Amino acid sequence: MIGRHRIDIPESKLISMYDSGMDCPDIAEMFGCSAGTVYNRLKAAHVTIRKRRIKKSTFPVSCKASDLAYLAGIIDGEGTICIVKNSGHATGKTIRLSIANTSVELMKWIIKRFGGKVARKENGFGRKPIFQWKVDSVLTIRDFLQMTLPYLVVKKCKAETAIALCNEKVSIWNRTRIEFKEGEAQ
Repeated sequence: MIGRHRIDIPESKLISMYDSGMDCPDIAEMFGCSAGTVYNRLKAAHVTIRKRRIKKSTFPVSCKASDLAYLAGIIDGEGTICIVKNSGHATGKTIRLSIANTSVELMKWIIKRFGGKVARKENGFGRKPIFQWKVDSVLTIRDFLQMTLPYLVVKKCKAETAIALCNEKVSIWNRTRIEFKEGEAQ
């Protein structure tokens, strides 16, 4: 057989998970596949796909200034603020915020104070594994960057650009939701 191994996802389970309100990325994480695979399987099963929901920010409302300053230093040194072209998104761009490091203690500190997700990646034979903390939600990325902006030095300009793009995405989503609601009334 040529190609990748087809992941076995029971159709009835997939549909019931989706109907219960789970999103494609959440379902994909449970089955160990991509969100695109879940989306394609749902389409093949003739399931009506929901419009994307805007995920709420998970950034903690109250943070110590010292924790924000420390996080900003880590973002400046070990972090990535990435803006990637992506024609599938409303603005044509995707925003990513991540921090990569070999320290488990650092990742635990970040998760405890700010949440997010950590993935472990093997770094080759005889090397320490790399842990990558990342945030997915546009609103959470915007909140992280706005709160750490006063403390950023190296990546301040990139953060300002990313914040503006996040605001643009939210504005587009809000306009789309308003247009959709008006269209429903007719």
